[in-house]
Amino acid sequence: MTARRFILSFVALGILVPAAWFIFYWTIGKAKPDILRWIMLNTPTHELLLLLCPSSLLMMMDAEDKSYWLPVITIALNALLYAILGWLFWIGIKRSRIVLIGTAAVVLVGWYGLLNL
Repeated sequence: MTARRFILSFVALGILVPAAWFIFYWTIGKAKPDILRWIMLNTPTHELLLLLCPSSLLMMMDAEDKSYWLPVITIALNALLYAILGWLFWIGIKRSRIVLIGTAAVVLVGWYGLLNL
């Protein structure tokens, strides 16, 4: 696998995760807010969403749920974040193990910080 394909697979995942959440939210969540509330409060879905899509924190700026650009920006930022992580993991796998260890450490510390907001 080339570096380009490796990074593009990370970018695809970075787009897929928030896009799947927004599709679920707009199709089921808006139609049945009780189900959405139950899922967000009674399951670890909210924490998982924060771990896989840290840029979803931007959605708090749209309390009235009227913005069309904010979800696009959220998806784009998440794809950029995943591209950077993919690039760093590629360097870590192919060239320098210290980059791989450092990247993994930064991701773990970032996840810990997100979960303790």
